[in-house]
Amino acid sequence: PRSTGSLTTASPMTTSKSPPEEEAAVDETLAAANEALEAGDLQSAAQVFATILQSEGQHPEALAGLAKCYLESGDTERAKQTIELVPPDNRDVPSVASVLANLELAENAPASGELAALDSRVAANPADLDARLELSIAAAAAGDKQRAVDELIEIFRRDRNWNDEAARKQLVKFFEAWGPKDPLTLEGRRRLSSLMFA
Repeated sequence: PRSTGSLTTASPMTTSKSPPEEEAAVDETLAAANEALEAGDLQSAAQVFATILQSEGQHPEALAGLAKCYLESGDTERAKQTIELVPPDNRDVPSVASVLANLELAENAPASGELAALDSRVAANPADLDARLELSIAAAAAGDKQRAVDELIEIFRRDRNWNDEAARKQLVKFFEAWGPKDPLTLEGRRRLSSLMFA
C-alpha cells in the first residue's frame, strides 16, 4: 500500500440533502478527489472527501473514497470504521461495495511465509484446487492481482463446477474489489468469459 504517513481529515457531520446545483458541485468535487486518489495523492484526496462529508455526513461515495484512502495508506481499522458510517441502504453503491470487498481481502492477507508455502503445495500437486484457491486469495491480499486471476482461471479451466463454482465466485469478488476499470478486472472477465462460452 502507498504510505503517506497519517492521514488528516475532518470528522463527518450530518446535514440534509443538498439542492441540485450543490449536488453537481459535490459530483465535481468527488471527481477531483478520485483523481487525486488514483494519482496516489492520498492526503489531498482524503481532505477533499472529508470536506464533502462536512456538509453531507453520510455521502456514500465520499465515505467510500475516504475509506479507500485509509486502505491505501495501510490503516484498515480506520477504513473499516469509515465505511461502517455508510447507511445500510447505500451498501450496494459500487464504490462502497468495492471498499467492503477490499477490506475482506485485507483481512485475508497472508502471514509471512504463507504465500511461499502455498506456492510449494501447488507446485507439488498442480491438481490441488484447494491450495490454488488459497494461493489466489493470498496473492490478491499481497497485491499480486495477476497471480490471483491466473490461479482462479486455472481452477476454472480444470473444473468449472469445483466447490460450487468457487473459482468463478472468487473472481467476481476480486472484480468487485478492484473496480470495473481495473486492467486485471477487464482481463479476468475476458478470460473467464472465453472459458465459459468456449
